[in-house]
Amino acid sequence: MQRSLNLVPPALQRDAAMRRVKRVGVRAVLLSGAAVALLLGLEWTRGIAALRTLTELDARYAPFVALAEEQGALEAEVARLRAREQITLRLAREAVGLPLLGALSRAASASGGAVYVEEFRYDGRQEGGASLGVSPTEPATRVVRVHGVGVDGVAIAQFVDGLRQAGGFPALAVESTEPAPGGAASVRQFVASGSF
Repeated sequence: MQRSLNLVPPALQRDAAMRRVKRVGVRAVLLSGAAVALLLGLEWTRGIAALRTLTELDARYAPFVALAEEQGALEAEVARLRAREQITLRLAREAVGLPLLGALSRAASASGGAVYVEEFRYDGRQEGGASLGVSPTEPATRVVRVHGVGVDGVAIAQFVDGLRQAGGFPALAVESTEPAPGGAASVRQFVASGSF
């Protein structure tokens, strides 16, 4: 049987054991550091590849962004032009009344005071004048309605004929005449209407 005796003092044995533990610990730290560095390197390369892909997608998407911005600008321009068109159309509808009023004034003054216009209404829209008694199923027209008083039926007929000959009211016709309340027997109220 063989026996061995360790003559190394315990302090040196502890130091040798500590050196071995330190070597194993340093190797473990180095190996785990290398593994972490490898994993970080892989993630870094994935991140760079993702960044490169994102940059390529941004470059491909840039024309669509430009188109979307251009579409937004065009939609704003269309809205501005529509608003401007609506203002122009409204002004055109409102401007119709001035020539009508002028034609009525000229025809009334041409009658030598025999006809007096009390009221006139017009529908400047071309959607049919249902509010003025025109059926909505009829073709779109502009309608005028004149209420007034004339000294007699002849003066009223001459007034309406003068309006027709002025060219602005080709389809104007007398709808009704009736004696004016409180006036002489020949003084008549009238209503004339037609398209213009």
